Amino acid sequence: MIEILLQAERQLTVGMVDQAERLFAQVLEADPRNGIALVGLARVALERGDETGAYRLAARALELDPENAAAQRLTTRLAEVFAHRGEPLPEVKAARWSNSHGRLLAEDRRPAPHRPPPWAWPLMRVLVTGGAGYIGSVSVEALLAAGHDAIVLDDLSTGRRAAVPAGARLRVASYGDEALVGGLLESERVDAILHCGARSLVGESVRDPARYYRDNVAGGINLLEAARRAGVTRLVFSSSAAVYGTPDRSPIPEDSDPHPINPYGETKRAFESALAWYGAAYGLRSVALRYFNAAGASDRYGEDHDPETHLIPTVLLAALGRIELTVFGDDYPTPDGTGVRDYIHVEDLAQAHLLALQATAPDDLRTGAAEGPAISLVCNLGGGEGFSVREVLDAAERVVGRKIDHRTGPRRPGDPAVLVASSERARSVLGWKPGKGTLEEMIGSAWAWRQHHPEGYPA
Repeated sequence: MIEILLQAERQLTVGMVDQAERLFAQVLEADPRNGIALVGLARVALERGDETGAYRLAARALELDPENAAAQRLTTRLAEVFAHRGEPLPEVKAARWSNSHGRLLAEDRRPAPHRPPPWAWPLMRVLVTGGAGYIGSVSVEALLAAGHDAIVLDDLSTGRRAAVPAGARLRVASYGDEALVGGLLESERVDAILHCGARSLVGESVRDPARYYRDNVAGGINLLEAARRAGVTRLVFSSSAAVYGTPDRSPIPEDSDPHPINPYGETKRAFESALAWYGAAYGLRSVALRYFNAAGASDRYGEDHDPETHLIPTVLLAALGRIELTVFGDDYPTPDGTGVRDYIHVEDLAQAHLLALQATAPDDLRTGAAEGPAISLVCNLGGGEGFSVREVLDAAERVVGRKIDHRTGPRRPGDPAVLVASSERARSVLGWKPGKGTLEEMIGSAWAWRQHHPEGYPA
């Protein structure tokens, strides 16, 4: 019996949900009071998005054994999910299985619009700084879709209240307020932090470096201190490939020496260094994700900056006739003469955030052994090849169905010809791979969002 349960656990870990379900059901048919099998089937139900079935199974296991810690954790988290939705707890009744193939009978299952991936277990309560921003909002959406709980911390200086997904709780405050954040982490019993909040305009960082060091570095240290005092030892940092500066090789591997060329990149590098030292001294498990250009949109949440500095939304604004588009430089040593940059679909980035959060689990060797210093894992994200400005413009014209007026200007000082990051470590260590890597997918989703939100988010 133990061997069957171990085999079922292995199958579930690697995403073989149907096989795991049959094995757990086999055990339960022989021993209807087996709490491990009941919780295993609850996890299977959760993998399929069936929260009602998962709650019933876990609650049944808890009835049989009130000391079943896994059942306690799962019922508590699911009860909170139902409460946040304003839904009553499902009626607890004995679940039944089909003897022919070990499936939960249809009456005990509830279909769901999504099937959370294997790394959605165990459920987490995550504090998301900057969760009302572009990348933060899509990441919160992904957390909620996977069954996790999210608390958004955003001062709304650049974030939008309307960008906070339903189901997440918004606290309007700065992540640099150590006392407030510490109290929030403790009162909400937060498991992990996803740090997306930061000042992020390169030009502004050059004009006002004090603001960037104050918010990105000093504020970030206040966040780490709040986490340390609250006993939160898991953090994922949405960093930037700007830490590399002008690289001497391409694609850029993570072991390239960082040489930031502006205060924005330097402050990102400084916080990454703090993560490494906090891991060595205090056991903070962290993952820093470096990427160049997030692009695209989900069905509900998209990019709406003021001012807009990113290429793809700028091109789309030009397509709407709202701005004049300038292509800076057409004499680079690239196939078409325009600069080449790496892009990542914002939904692929959100999935990387979830995978990175899983890697910070207390028993996950990717961020350190159970005892001793923790590790700060650094991973690049991107497509690995990049697209030129001309390719972006051509793809945008195909998406919108018309020519986009633009003019060609001189190169901007300091702009390298090619900036592309290698994402091999993210693929091999995190198990991440981009699912929406074409320009048509990125630009198409951004255009669809803009068509539905012509004025962006409401003020």
